[in-house]
Amino acid sequence: MSLVRFIVILSVGTLLSWGTWILVVTTLDPYSDGALALTLFYTSLWLALLGTVTIISLFLRVWLEKEGVFFPQVATSLRQATFISSGVIVDLMLQGARWLNVWSGLSLAILVILLEVFFLAGQTERRDPVRPYS
Repeated sequence: MSLVRFIVILSVGTLLSWGTWILVVTTLDPYSDGALALTLFYTSLWLALLGTVTIISLFLRVWLEKEGVFFPQVATSLRQATFISSGVIVDLMLQGARWLNVWSGLSLAILVILLEVFFLAGQTERRDPVRPYS
């Protein structure tokens, strides 16, 4: 799959996710619909944020990259978007339960940063731009 095709498919999925989120926000009542409304809200928002952050991160990486090898950036962008989107959703869930304060928000941010550092520590060697998977 080419990079352009991946971005187009990701963009369509992201737009559908944002549309679903808007539909959930405008039509469902969390008090009367209960857990289903909250589950749909958080799931559609997570998917929409995941796609949006991935696209923005990927465009920044492609724009700033000098070597021209883009597929390793796709995995990194998707991983970081997953961490950021999950952090935002957990923050919203904590806020909804009235448990979010400075310390819980800071702890969650530190956890996300430590997860990313853990994955970056596993990438000790730079890949050859001509043969990136050798």
